[in-house]
Amino acid sequence: MNATGEESARIAWDQCRQCALPSTQPADLPSPAAFDAAVEHVSPSDILEKVRASADVGRQLAWLQEDLALGVEGITSTTSPPAIGALHRRVRHPGSCRS
Repeated sequence: MNATGEESARIAWDQCRQCALPSTQPADLPSPAAFDAAVEHVSPSDILEKVRASADVGRQLAWLQEDLALGVEGITSTTSPPAIGALHRRVRHPGSCRS
């Protein structure tokens, strides 16, 4: 499945809504219902201000290369498994996969 930018934003919103909250707030929420209330007005565009989400593997690779240039040594991704494989091949062998 090839995700679109809109689908990528929706997935980021679904999985990362807590990123729109102050960093200590999620730990203080007493229940899933309280979490849902706290993020009720968070939109996919709000999440994209906090996390990276793109259907473009080339864009993801560029972000990783920027991170490597800053000295980042480890990365966690919530990207779908097929995209992870393509992305990892590109990181190990730049130019070996088409964007």
